[in-house]
Amino acid sequence: MDTVRKVIIFIPMSLCFLNFASWLLAAILIYCGILAGFFIPNLILGNLLGFLNTLGDNGLIGLVVIAEPFIAYYLYLLLKRRYDSIGTAEKIT
Repeated sequence: MDTVRKVIIFIPMSLCFLNFASWLLAAILIYCGILAGFFIPNLILGNLLGFLNTLGDNGLIGLVVIAEPFIAYYLYLLLKRRYDSIGTAEKIT
């Protein structure tokens, strides 16, 4: 029974982790692109500022998009704690 519960929790936990990891990778690539923009002219900083301005104009939806990596990370941590706690309680026989 514990195995089924672990599988059920593992699926959303892994999706939350992959979501957070993709946001983190995108943030690192954007940061590297902005740093490279000092040496090679590119439009990454202008596009990022335009994107953030558009999110600011959208109000609550913009806040949700900005907060999504944090929500995914903390949901992953919550599910990970639940996943780790399954099967650790002493069973009464």
